Amino acid sequence: MTKEPRTMVERLTTETVHDVMRAMLNDVATFANTHDLKLFLLGGTLLGSVRDGALIPWDDDVDVGFARKDYDRFMATYQPSNPRFELLTETNPQNLVPYLRVVDRQTQAESDYYEQTHGIFIDIFPIDAFNKKPWQLKCFFVKQKGLNILRNVGRSTGRYPADAKLVGLKRCLKAVFPHLSAHRVARLQSKMARKFAQGTQHPTQAGVLNGMYGPKEIFPVSMWQNAHQVTFEGMPVWQPNAADQYLTQFFGNWRQPVKNIDKHGSFYLKEKN
Repeated sequence: MTKEPRTMVERLTTETVHDVMRAMLNDVATFANTHDLKLFLLGGTLLGSVRDGALIPWDDDVDVGFARKDYDRFMATYQPSNPRFELLTETNPQNLVPYLRVVDRQTQAESDYYEQTHGIFIDIFPIDAFNKKPWQLKCFFVKQKGLNILRNVGRSTGRYPADAKLVGLKRCLKAVFPHLSAHRVARLQSKMARKFAQGTQHPTQAGVLNGMYGPKEIFPVSMWQNAHQVTFEGMPVWQPNAADQYLTQFFGNWRQPVKNIDKHGSFYLKEKN
């Protein structure tokens, strides 16, 4: 795949990336708090809150989420207060993931491995509640795993990191489907998650259905019902009371830091016109 030329000025430091992420998170959290929406910390962002009291020093994204009803309200009504920020909805062709992203228009990501359509971002996931049998959940995640592979093939540059899995399969899929749209696959994934939980009357489980970690992101529904508001990086957000249970299921030994550098590539400041 040949990349279009970018007009970039400088590569941004992790500290600068964090400053922009904080500004985006503050905008989202302020809106959520004003409109009585519970914004939950998720994944590595919750880990940073509990273990470090801040963003993980080397992290380059923010993970937050809303219960499905609040997620839909947010998607329909949120307008960034800062003109440099933009909400990428699930229907936006620039969105290559099956959930919402708030992105920074003044920066651009670059990666040797994946197409990048925007700059610094924060991820906003739907938290779905449902009541399914183990085999139903397993079948769902098998399908989602397959779609994740297809989506990554669709946005691949044709190069793969040293620790990439199923490289042979991905190369074959890339050859068979050279024009595969990552956005269309992402749309299918988001529709699948919504349909899977739709119409549930008495949910017993809840979590992120279209994340990257499958069953590790599914918990008893009480995980999200029993939560409290905290101040994270100066912003009002929510986290489960049973954060230790969440983090142990998600990360294992979460108290021991494991450094992961440049997960999403590098970020650059765009040249002003």
